[in-house]
Amino acid sequence: MSDNGKFSGREVVIVEAARTPIGRGHEEKGYYKDVHPSTLLAKTYSEVIERAGIDASEVEDVVTGCVRSSVSRA
Repeated sequence: MSDNGKFSGREVVIVEAARTPIGRGHEEKGYYKDVHPSTLLAKTYSEVIERAGIDASEVEDVVTGCVRSSVSRA
């Protein structure tokens, strides 16, 4: 941030968002049990680029997050 309180430098643009598929997380019966998390994330990156219709070389930074919801079963 500059002295005048405004941002300076690169412009940030969010062009698209995607998430990994939802599947059962059971280590023996889970749908994605044999897929490494890095493989799922790579597919997500590819999908974002495809949806946005941009050249992958245009991407400088990528922000990812991880959220795990707790579901109580009665």
